[in-house]
Amino acid sequence: RMRAKLILFFLLFSIASYLSAQPIRKVLLRHDESFQPVAKGIGFKATPWLESDGRSLLFTADNRSHSIYVLTDNGNLIYSNDRRGQGPGDLQSPWKIEFSADNLFVCDMNGLSIFGKDLVFKSRMRLFKDVYSIAASDKHVFIVEGQSQALITAYDHSGKEVGSFGDRYHIDPYNGEGPITFRTYDTVYHLSNIVYGQNRVYFISQMLGDIFVYAEDGRLLKKIEFL
Repeated sequence: RMRAKLILFFLLFSIASYLSAQPIRKVLLRHDESFQPVAKGIGFKATPWLESDGRSLLFTADNRSHSIYVLTDNGNLIYSNDRRGQGPGDLQSPWKIEFSADNLFVCDMNGLSIFGKDLVFKSRMRLFKDVYSIAASDKHVFIVEGQSQALITAYDHSGKEVGSFGDRYHIDPYNGEGPITFRTYDTVYHLSNIVYGQNRVYFISQMLGDIFVYAEDGRLLKKIEFL
């Protein structure tokens, strides 16, 4: 236990030292607009996950009210889904939303639900591993899952696994206190953001800052690793 704590302390200390040594680039931010949703009774219970679909629509996931809201860029409510539950189209603590050209993907405790952008329910993928990050293309959903063999697993929109790619960070399963510690380390190292764009899948490590770029077929195109 003491060894695991020391390793974690030195990891955090090393990251803090690295960040403090880097010059901070300053940019000037210009305030554009602030608004509150104008629909009566709509108020976020927690900081929402916010995404834009590129058409001046804002999609927000509020995990404490178990709801998805679609707003115009001036705050007017267009659609909402506030159906808490486990049935088709219901939500349980939604925490991540992503887009393809026609679909909205919502990750929650039930799995990964697929809606149209008008919030009409289409289907649901059941997920049986921890989900760290998701991205979507018009054909595939890319997921970084906990304790998987590969870094990224690809599914089609029906939920069928179609492939996996990328090397995960190596973690010694015998270091520390066994499986519980291994799962904790796996989570810390593989928490990430993945982004899809221009037939590329970008993996960005939240822990280490590394960036890996893959083709949609899984080929590694480029990587930037920080010492």
